[in-house]
Amino acid sequence: MAKKAPGIMLYYEIRSALEHLSFDEKGQLLDAMLNYGEYGEAPDFSDPTMAVTWSFIAMRIDADHKRYQNRCERAAENAKRRWEKENDAMRPHADDANTTSTSTPTSTTTSSSSSTSSSTATAAPASAAAMPADVENPVESYSPRSPEEFEALRQKALDRLARGMSFKSF
Repeated sequence: MAKKAPGIMLYYEIRSALEHLSFDEKGQLLDAMLNYGEYGEAPDFSDPTMAVTWSFIAMRIDADHKRYQNRCERAAENAKRRWEKENDAMRPHADDANTTSTSTPTSTTTSSSSSTSSSTATAAPASAAAMPADVENPVESYSPRSPEEFEALRQKALDRLARGMSFKSF
């Protein structure tokens, strides 16, 4: 839906045409400009001077309206692109510590003990194999892959902080 313009512009260039009009005619023209700009109601002037003056003013109002609509459309497209970019940055990666992805296969190991005949199967997350054994806390040694990922993690931390949540399960 197109956004409604907040008003109309008055240009200095119409001053020369307005000098030839009476105060009453200037008032009628101003009312016509406001009605046309807000409601799209074009006046029907019987006086030829008013009709000619109005035709030039109406062209400017139409051009301004079109320019405003184009600007609103560009702003909406830019906002949509910005939101899509932020959403892409907030998507978890398959090898993040607390993410399980349905598209990434997990490895299953079966170990059997010589003293018992039962076997146990455990599923290890994909990121566990890539983690060095000497790293005690994987969050402390993690570094984001891009500025967008860093900003997404930063925003997530700020959101949790604002909600009073702890960072233990972060």
